[in-house]
Amino acid sequence: MVLLLLAFWTAVVNTVPEDIAKIIVVGPGIQNVQLAFPSRYFFILHRIPKLGSVEIRPTKRLNKNPGRGCHIWPQVFNQTRFCIRLALSDLRQSFQRIVSLNDVLDLANFCDDEQPDGTESDDQSMVTYWLAIVRYSFHRGHWQCDQPLELVIYGDHDGQVPIYRRPITNQNKPFYSEHCPCVRNEWPQLSQCDSTDNRQLQQRIDHDLAPFRSGINFTSILDEAINRFGQYPQTYAFCHYRIKNNQAYKRCYGQYDGFSKFFDRMLLSLMRKTRLSDSQLLMNLGDWPLSQIKDTRPLPIFSWCGSQQTNDIVLPTYELTESVLNGHDRISTDIHSTFGRQLFGFSSKQNRLFWRGRDSNEARLKLVDQSMLMPNHYNVAITNFFFYRDRMTKYRPNNTTTIPYVPFKQFFDYRYQINIDGTVAAYRLPFLLAGNSLVIKQQSQCYEHFYHLLEPGKHYLPVNESLDNLSSLLTNLIEQNDLKPIKRIIWTARMAVIRWLMPSSIYCYYYKALESYSQLLIAQQPFDESMNLITDDDDLNYYGTCPHGCQQHATTGKDEL
Repeated sequence: MVLLLLAFWTAVVNTVPEDIAKIIVVGPGIQNVQLAFPSRYFFILHRIPKLGSVEIRPTKRLNKNPGRGCHIWPQVFNQTRFCIRLALSDLRQSFQRIVSLNDVLDLANFCDDEQPDGTESDDQSMVTYWLAIVRYSFHRGHWQCDQPLELVIYGDHDGQVPIYRRPITNQNKPFYSEHCPCVRNEWPQLSQCDSTDNRQLQQRIDHDLAPFRSGINFTSILDEAINRFGQYPQTYAFCHYRIKNNQAYKRCYGQYDGFSKFFDRMLLSLMRKTRLSDSQLLMNLGDWPLSQIKDTRPLPIFSWCGSQQTNDIVLPTYELTESVLNGHDRISTDIHSTFGRQLFGFSSKQNRLFWRGRDSNEARLKLVDQSMLMPNHYNVAITNFFFYRDRMTKYRPNNTTTIPYVPFKQFFDYRYQINIDGTVAAYRLPFLLAGNSLVIKQQSQCYEHFYHLLEPGKHYLPVNESLDNLSSLLTNLIEQNDLKPIKRIIWTARMAVIRWLMPSSIYCYYYKALESYSQLLIAQQPFDESMNLITDDDDLNYYGTCPHGCQQHATTGKDEL
């Protein structure tokens, strides 16, 4: 049987003309290794159904300065069954011009990952490519790579002979850890922050800043924020940030200011890469957006979440920001690993809806109510009670106080996931979209920074806010025999994740939001020496002392947008 399958795939691959590449490698982690991310990453598209080992290794050993060699931690996410189909004519015309992943995505057609060469393959003008994600970072205590590195890929059936090799770096151009300052004015251009996909994503910034186009006079904004929220320290928390000479300072208000660490770390990471304009801003640390549309004077404040009743300036959530900053250390809930570690094809999953979460919205209790009426269609449960403790006994079988923990990666053992608001938008949606289950999304007045790009029926299936139509929708899905329309939605959602939710897009979004905001400032408060300087001491203690070589190439002029 194995020999028959091998012969089949060999015949399929051999139908593709030899002038079409069997492997395409694209992404910032290989095309511009000088762009520092917490985890540098790139993508491998390959025509063979399964790769063998993928290595990042020195091209040769350096005898001098052995302590300054490369100490790289690579990760390969290759279990996913994600594929795309490219037209032969497009490949022949465009292959030499493919310089980024977006160049490939612009040519991509839907591919059924469980039957990539079924009925669709009768069209011999199409080629199927599978996708793998590779990322790598420095080991703890190491901050520089002076050695030439290369990417080496082996075939699945012959692990001795490489089928692809490509240099990543060279000896004359060392690269540095994310935790070393490498300030470059050209960073936005190198990062393609003005690409078509990023400009689409950044339309949200233009929308959020529209109420403040006449100019932001910051001299009175801080006092107004303190008057509105400062007298309720147990309810609200926000920080006043000042960026001056590419250093960040802050003073926080409210009792619970721990979530400022996510914004702190993103600011520090950005300022190690490029120069941010001098500015002052307010950052809301709570989930609820604060600037009400009904207020006579809108308050320009950055938040993790927006709503139709507020005009906060929305940034990527702390959940998504943390996954970008800590990708290598958060293997269960980051975009790369969620996308690349899907072990089951859709047809092999349990034909039910899965959900776990807190009781932070009454609609979540209603979801459990529905599951009690149709237990064969649902596997849902409240993991922790805080808001509705008086109803806990109804939803906990045998009066148990806890339920078994389910790792996030096991959510995708089920065909259907539902995204339901908590106190605000459920910040889990980016990671659900990255998986290979169908996402059902509750209609909501709350949104994250990318929701304006999602289309119901194309990236997810909508249900109304009360969930009244969920049971009938779920029944139709479970009884549906033709799975291709469902798979197409899942494929399109995952394509959206690659386009708009990769780390480079998150960094560009933060940069564009901060710089666009700073251009609107017409007056600022005098510099307050008592504000706390934000430092990266913890990062340096973790990674070691950075060299000065990178900083020698730093530029000092002010970037213009």
